[in-house]
Amino acid sequence: MQFPALATGSVTLAWNPSTDSTIVGYNIYYGGASHTYTNKISVGQATSVTISGLVEGDTYYFAATTYSASGAESPFSGELAYLVPVYVPIVNQPPTLNAINGLTINENAGQQTVSLSDITSGATTENQTLTLIAASSNTNLIPNPVANYTSPNTTGTLTFTPVHNANGTAIITVTVNDGQTRNNTVVRTFTVTVVGNGSHPVLISSLTNMVAVAGQTNIFSVTPAGGPHLTYQWKFNGNNLPAAAGPALTLSNITTNQAGIYSVTANDGSDSTSSTATLTVYATAAANLAPATHASGQYALTVVGVPGYKYVVQASTNLVNWVPMQTNTAPFTFVDANAGKFRQRFYRSVYAP
Repeated sequence: MQFPALATGSVTLAWNPSTDSTIVGYNIYYGGASHTYTNKISVGQATSVTISGLVEGDTYYFAATTYSASGAESPFSGELAYLVPVYVPIVNQPPTLNAINGLTINENAGQQTVSLSDITSGATTENQTLTLIAASSNTNLIPNPVANYTSPNTTGTLTFTPVHNANGTAIITVTVNDGQTRNNTVVRTFTVTVVGNGSHPVLISSLTNMVAVAGQTNIFSVTPAGGPHLTYQWKFNGNNLPAAAGPALTLSNITTNQAGIYSVTANDGSDSTSSTATLTVYATAAANLAPATHASGQYALTVVGVPGYKYVVQASTNLVNWVPMQTNTAPFTFVDANAGKFRQRFYRSVYAP
């Protein structure tokens, strides 16, 4: 996606009235080059005028003349040059929340507290009231946690108590919302594993959430942690996958229909352990660009692509020759500190596998 640094603008000109009693009006001349005026406006006896339809980022040159009732026109006045400022709308930055580590606890462990950090509105220029909620994918094991957070603090906590005499896994989803209409949320998930008592040992390691692009191959896998002869059963969104009967599940040529919740249960004949993870699938690795808050003489873009994937931001003045500016991991904000030196500049992002 490409963004031209062009728009339309206007300027208001004002002057002192002539003291010559024979003067009946004024002409305003302007153009895109010094002393080359391609436009003329007659304003009568007015001493100000607003000229619209100017290209932002371009420089215009203005001069005035007077004219009498007979039509005699004066020479040009001194010339005025004006650079039309570039207006970039302020785009809301999504709030932030640090990733949350998974948690493994024993059955009947009592109330748990999970710390949350780096909770912000996303930009120092944004002063928004943030709300934070948390939900559990398995309330029969982990009830929906209580969110303890007061805006604009940057830290908070979640508290929950596992259901008595229950074990297994639950995915906790935490959402921070800044109340705006766009780019208004950040979502983090983590897995809580409740280990049974002595009669229910842990047989496998936990699954890890994954991100994929359509067409790729991804592998969910667990490492046996107990029992020499384990059998496995994989599920997708709660439904058995009949052909998946090993410690690894290979998903080839992934489609967006395969996004969802995957789980595996390992059994040694007397005990079992389950683990759950989420697969997020993007239709393409292409990134979206959006203008971000920037300072005068600079231009900022937010690059939103596949989380964890690398992208190169490139710039061009003619849409033919592209220069790499920055490589980073999505999502990130790119700032062109030299944007003000160019009459126009275009930007695009390219996936860098």
